[in-house]
Amino acid sequence: MGNLLKIRNGKWVIDEHKEIYQIRNYCKKVNEVLDRNPLIRQKVPYLTEKEIRKVFIINCFRVLLTRSRIATLLYVEDRETYEYFKEILELE
Repeated sequence: MGNLLKIRNGKWVIDEHKEIYQIRNYCKKVNEVLDRNPLIRQKVPYLTEKEIRKVFIINCFRVLLTRSRIATLLYVEDRETYEYFKEILELE
């Protein structure tokens, strides 16, 4: 998980200072699609890069953590996030 997604005071927090090229490109593409499709744009409010970034990162972790066939190894650098997982996974 690195330090991109952490638990702070029981809530998930995303490090907004880390630059990830794929996310910036993804944000650009999302808004291009919405701009070309007025009907979709009417139903979907304008999404800021911060909102798109949050959805993108959470979705990436969700996919990575739910696609295992045998086992999943989760390496957590942040101590508070580690304690959170330790508690919910009931580890010793």
